[in-house]
Amino acid sequence: MFWYTLTPLDILLLRDAKPFTPGERAWAGSVFPPNGHSIVGALRGLLSEKKNFRLVGPFLCRQTDTGVKLYLPRPLGFFKSTPLMPLAWESDSHFRNALWDRSQPCPLVKPGSTPPDDDVEIVTTEKKFRQYLPYEVVSKYLKTGIICEEDWLVIKDTHEDKPWTEETRSHNAIEEGSRQVKDADGYFVENGIRLHTGWSLAIGIDTEIETPSTVRLGGEGHRSIVKQCNELGELYSGYPCLL
Repeated sequence: MFWYTLTPLDILLLRDAKPFTPGERAWAGSVFPPNGHSIVGALRGLLSEKKNFRLVGPFLCRQTDTGVKLYLPRPLGFFKSTPLMPLAWESDSHFRNALWDRSQPCPLVKPGSTPPDDDVEIVTTEKKFRQYLPYEVVSKYLKTGIICEEDWLVIKDTHEDKPWTEETRSHNAIEEGSRQVKDADGYFVENGIRLHTGWSLAIGIDTEIETPSTVRLGGEGHRSIVKQCNELGELYSGYPCLL
């Protein structure tokens, strides 16, 4: 498996699956991270022949002083840093007598030992919790089933709570044969994704490609730099269960 980073040179326009026609829907959203079809379509232009290949990812990674650090989405069974469990497993919960649709998944609740929100000490500064966890935290979680509260907290200026921002771009359609905006259906907006400085997408494929190079990723031909990253390859070989 060969590992690469994709670093956007501009915003990414990755439209969702909803139909988009100016006049019927005046805005277009973006999904992020991009799906595998978008990544494969971008990489095919770098191959000398048409062939199928296996893709792992995309994930997020960040360039640090000690090298590239891989990030994985946080487990869904947590509220902030508090682990949740199925109501049927927690006999001490004050929701134990609640009625719920047995044909649906069991509701998740805080453990009975967790103090109510009214008893939690009020702090003057709001804590930011990671939405993407470093690979070493996820590895420890898989071994122990525990994520310490300090492992949830965002390190200052790393944007681990959300490594990107959304930018709104407006578009005007010009009347054919003139320099005037159309009177009807001539305006729509599109939301783009801009990764913060130091962040990139990480992917693994079973085909080696020549790098560094650029690919068109997403709409309007916005380009991203592709670079081979051996550090991610070493990480994958040491922790294949994470991916």
